[in-house]
Formats: sequence, C-alpha cells, structure tokens
Amino acid sequence: MCRTPSSLNALRRLKYVNYAGAPLSAKSADLLTPYTRLAPSIGSTEGGGYFTKTAPNKDVPYDYVAFHDLAGAVFEHLYNGLHELVFVRQADHSIQQIFFVYPDRDRYETKDLWMEHPTQKGYWKIVGRTDDYVYLSHGDGLHASLLEPEIEAHPAVRAALIGGYGRPAPVLIVQLYKEYESSERGEMVDSLRPYIDKVNLRCHDCVKLSPGRVIFATKEKPFVQTVKGSVARGSTLAVYEDEIEGLFS
Repeated sequence: MCRTPSSLNALRRLKYVNYAGAPLSAKSADLLTPYTRLAPSIGSTEGGGYFTKTAPNKDVPYDYVAFHDLAGAVFEHLYNGLHELVFVRQADHSIQQIFFVYPDRDRYETKDLWMEHPTQKGYWKIVGRTDDYVYLSHGDGLHASLLEPEIEAHPAVRAALIGGYGRPAPVLIVQLYKEYESSERGEMVDSLRPYIDKVNLRCHDCVKLSPGRVIFATKEKPFVQTVKGSVARGSTLAVYEDEIEGLFS
C-alpha cells in the first residue's frame, strides 16, 4: 500500500486506518499520515480488545491511546517512566473479557510496558514487554525495544535486535533488506555508526552499543517471526547464540 501512489491517494477518503498485530514502523507511518489518520487496535488473546479511544486531534501522536473507564486499566510504574498495564476487576466487569478467562482473579498483569505522553496526560503508548529488558552480567541493563527503532531507522535495516543477556556488554543483531545483504561489512558498520551513536546518547556508559559488537543476520539464518509477523525475540537470539558467544570468547 505504501509503495503505490494510487493506494495512498485512496486513503484520503477514509477517516481512520486502524492497524493491529504489531507496532507500525516509523517508515510506514511517515508515508501514511499525510493521507489519513492512523489508529492502533490493541488487544490480546486472553483479554480481547482493550477498549481504547483514539486521539481526538493531531496534538496526540497516532500511536497513543486512552482507555475507557470500564476497561479497568491501571498503569503501575516500574522504572524510568515505564509502566506495566494491569487490568483490575470492576464492579460491573461484563466487558472485561480477561475475567471470564480467569474468573478467580481480581487483577491481571499484561507484561506490556507503556509510556504516558509527556504533555497529553491520559494518553499512553505501548513500547515493549517486561521481558524485553536485557540484563547484563554486571547487574545493569537496557530496555531493548525502546532502542531498536533507532537502528531500524537506517534505510538498509529491516529489523534490529539487542541481546547479550548475562554478557558484560550488549550485542546488536541486524537484519538487512535483501538488496543490501551483499554489502561490504565494514562499509555497513560505518553507515550504522550514527544510529548507534544516537542510541548511546540514551544509555549509561556500561550498557552502550559498540560497532565492534554488531552481528549481521544471514540468508541462511533469517530472523524468526511470530504468527503476527513481528520478530520472535527469544527464538532469534537463540539462533545467533554461537555468534554472540564468539564476540566474548
């Protein structure tokens, strides 16, 4: 759709275009937003649709939502402005599907991490999972899913993963678009440096990425995908465990 001018122009007739299953890439959003308004449809297998409200105007970015009161959504602060979404049983919980699946519970921790908009209070953006945090051997770590989009902004990068669980430093694994797979490694690493530097501005010294710890995915070992089309983090990191080990041996 994004690559076809006639398809993009057809979107002008639509008030909203909803997307679901995984976060919309910044590249796709930049192509679509001049033609229509975007709105995420968020839910889970256990909880069904999350009864969210789309942003009322362009002052709130497309990827932020508010929750209806009856949804029973509570955001519990964890660290660094990150909150876990927890559903709490309401007196009238007839629309709270999660408590039909788990009738013995009064609360349900989703393990989804959210951030509130800095100025538009009450609007939230999903940014990852509680298990996206990469714990390093010295006890510090970094939240991978918050940083990976910075690398994915590179025009040659199809997907990026940050790993290194239990290692002394994080590792960056990059999957390139097909037309860039034959690129010379040194040149590609050099082209990634500004993006790595941008990530490192948000990290403590002991958890910074390094051009010397970059692994490029091969055609023989592509990133593993979930049924929704997103990257299966744990499975993909397991595929590249030998390469990760090699960086520290």
